[in-house]
Amino acid sequence: MDRIGWLAVLLLGGVIGVAVVVMTVAVLFTLRDLRRTLREAHGTFAHARQLLTRANVTTRHVTTVVEQACAFTTGMMDSVTAWKTRAQRALSRRLYGRHGNGNQASSTHVS
Repeated sequence: MDRIGWLAVLLLGGVIGVAVVVMTVAVLFTLRDLRRTLREAHGTFAHARQLLTRANVTTRHVTTVVEQACAFTTGMMDSVTAWKTRAQRALSRRLYGRHGNGNQASSTHVS
């Protein structure tokens, strides 16, 4: 090979070497940015996990309160219903006599 051939090979080798260095630097910067982004995401996920844990605890407390309110309301409704039934029976006996239908009992039977 003559001088120009060797010069072209050296120039091409230099260009390839510079390109490899530039690509290596670009990859290193990209990896650094990726690392920073992943750290931020990890912090965000940790914060989100804390918020979800708090929301879960709050939901459990609310569920307990709602269940207690339902049980209390059911008990109250049962009491009111029982009181209403007793009152209706008492009023029915007082107003309609023993038969409960408003008719007086007769000793004669009509055929």
